[in-house]
Amino acid sequence: ERVGRAIRVERSQGKPLAGDLEAVTDGVLQIAISKRATVGVALSDLPEREQHRLARLALGEDQPDYLLAVAASKLYRGDPDAGAHLERARAAGFALDALAELQPFVEAEEVVQANVQPARTPTPLAVPASARRAPAPDLGRRLFDLRRRVFPDSEDVGYLAGRVQLMFPFYDRQPLGQDWALTRGTAAPVPRGQDRRGLALEGRNGRADFKAPIAGDLDLKLRFEPQILGKQARLALVLENAEGERWTSEFGQLHYFRKRKLRARQGRSGRDLLRAQQVSNLEFVREGDALVSRLDGEELARIELPKDAGVLALSLEWDRAALNVLEIRMEAELDEAWLEDTLDGLEGK
Repeated sequence: ERVGRAIRVERSQGKPLAGDLEAVTDGVLQIAISKRATVGVALSDLPEREQHRLARLALGEDQPDYLLAVAASKLYRGDPDAGAHLERARAAGFALDALAELQPFVEAEEVVQANVQPARTPTPLAVPASARRAPAPDLGRRLFDLRRRVFPDSEDVGYLAGRVQLMFPFYDRQPLGQDWALTRGTAAPVPRGQDRRGLALEGRNGRADFKAPIAGDLDLKLRFEPQILGKQARLALVLENAEGERWTSEFGQLHYFRKRKLRARQGRSGRDLLRAQQVSNLEFVREGDALVSRLDGEELARIELPKDAGVLALSLEWDRAALNVLEIRMEAELDEAWLEDTLDGLEGK
């Protein structure tokens, strides 16, 4: 379905590859990057997250197909979370007969007992009769049906394992919109005719707020290109709650504030590691009770979150820096109450 259409692929190394998809042959994407040049990219060489995103694009509107594809790949590899993905494929109404010939590894014994019987040797997948009956639409299905209205600025919207998957590209001069709202400062697409690209963040005390509250895990990657960074330059990803607690990743260094006072600082800033006009990736990850920051794959800091941190608001802040945001990718467990209220409001229109 994607042949002949524009595509952008995030590679394990190097810059993203963008062009028109000419063909897919033996697991290799043939991408025309110009009228005279075509590049082949093997799916197996891409990061797993990118493989899943491309699978979701290729499968189009049928979200259960995507759930089944992910479950099958995890079961085949013996991933410990294969059972959870099998259960979500079943809950989406997919008959699991197609997976019966796959042999789960011993390490994947944490699967749903109704689907796989754990054993010391591989055993065929047992498919319950209930797997053939489609249940009523769940939260994931409702979000998928209304994804373009809930997150209109995201190029792609997925929902898997309780996480919403979003991607906000700014390569082609997309502005901030409804999903990330500019509340302070200056953020505008780079004008045409310049060598730079992306969304230019400039000026003092800038801020953009993400529309949805975060209730659980978060995996966010900010891809950006610095232009001018002075000694007082600041780029921060921010989580804060209603009690006045605030956690920030400032070029990778983690800070914890309570009632506007700095209470803890962890790790080191990666500002001195950045180079003008060289693309970098700043990651902000919440894993249970841990908050982790990484710069270009290197972990710079880790700090503990209190168990009662509650629902968190997510923001991007900048100050005294000139830099271009190229892309924001994220997986997040959103606040279900917010999501249900949003879906209810859209379904009523």
